[in-house]
Amino acid sequence: MNSLALSKKISIVGAGGKMGSGIALLTLLKLSFQGEERGSLHLIDMSEASLSRLKHYLKEHLKKESERNIVLLREMYQDREELIENSEIVQHHMEKAMERVYFGTAIEESSGSDLIFEAVFEKIDLKTALLTKIGALSKEGTILTNTSSIPIGFLEKSAAVEGRIAGFHFYNPPIVQKLLEVVVPEGSEDKLLTGCLEIAKELGKTAVVSRDIAGFIGNGIFIREILLTLNILEELKRQMPIHLALLVLNTVTKDLLLRPMGIFQLIDYVGVDVALNIILSMRRFLDDPSMHSSLLEDMVMKRRTGGHMGDSGQKEGFFRYKGHEAEAVLDLEKNVYRPLDASMKAEVANLLGGKSTPALTWKSLSKDAGRDALIEDFILSTVKQGTLGSHLMLRYLRFLRDASAVLVQEGVASSIEDVSLVLKLGFYHLYGPDARFLTSMEAITCKGCCP
Repeated sequence: MNSLALSKKISIVGAGGKMGSGIALLTLLKLSFQGEERGSLHLIDMSEASLSRLKHYLKEHLKKESERNIVLLREMYQDREELIENSEIVQHHMEKAMERVYFGTAIEESSGSDLIFEAVFEKIDLKTALLTKIGALSKEGTILTNTSSIPIGFLEKSAAVEGRIAGFHFYNPPIVQKLLEVVVPEGSEDKLLTGCLEIAKELGKTAVVSRDIAGFIGNGIFIREILLTLNILEELKRQMPIHLALLVLNTVTKDLLLRPMGIFQLIDYVGVDVALNIILSMRRFLDDPSMHSSLLEDMVMKRRTGGHMGDSGQKEGFFRYKGHEAEAVLDLEKNVYRPLDASMKAEVANLLGGKSTPALTWKSLSKDAGRDALIEDFILSTVKQGTLGSHLMLRYLRFLRDASAVLVQEGVASSIEDVSLVLKLGFYHLYGPDARFLTSMEAITCKGCCP
């Protein structure tokens, strides 16, 4: 298996999509700054419009990185005496970098590749058919699939690419996220995993190895937390209007658990349709009938799928957005959005039994070197308050502890520390299941607030 530096031809299939474009930029930056001429990059997508946007995206970010690394570029081009001004060096570097990039809409353009990244939509039949073609066109090439849930062993056998496919699960956006889940099929040669870890290192990623079980580590937690949330939503809607119940759970998972997004906003960010496809994949391969959500199916049917609109913000899902900020919440029973005004936020705070403005926030704590002690004090004091908010918070904490332990017991994750690393790097959580306050039963019990 070739590293990036040794690959003569690298292809990215699905390059025009959200994940594919990020992988393309990562790869191009690595190739362009390594100071070698070898290595062509073939970016393939069936949409001409997506490829056009991708070309602009690559040039824009290549220019920014070139300007930011001008000292390195001056060293790289020190023998080019005609390049005097910084702007000349940047322009020359951009031209040299883009000379190695080829854009195309036909899968045949990946033929003969040493290394192929696959980053198409998370649909089993689509990936299987595509990987079969890729494998036939590049009989010696290694395939790295960005699947977030489909077992690699299944794809390996279905596409007849035994011994040369691995899971390379980037987190969104790939250019920013440090985490990379690496998955190799059972029985693979050691050199496949070693090669994957080398490429992850070349791309500047922190690799966490997951056993080849549907959902892997990240979605093994995230999807189960979604299903827990939807079950609690069913309970709460008997006590309050469903749009308030949705807001209550979104607030608990953001403000009380000290996360960057609430659970429903995160589903919107990932894409309701993407989350549903992962659930269906896990249901199939884990043979688990609990992996089901009629609510998400209904959302997709009504085309409230969330996801991105490029730089202009978020698409409608559980929330309606103005740019990237939620401005209205979906009333699931009446299928209308209700404005997120001050009175609604105050009502949610009252239901939770706390203040409308939390004392601590993810944003403030993320930059605080002493945050561990602050988080522990906040968590342990909040769960003892006997409020609806503290009760719900405790349910999520227990879930985190117990679900993480199961992943380790079943060998999906090598250690509880690996689960924490995935949650911290992939989901930007401030703590994981190895947090001190989660490691003993006594630390997460409360008086009078738990059944």
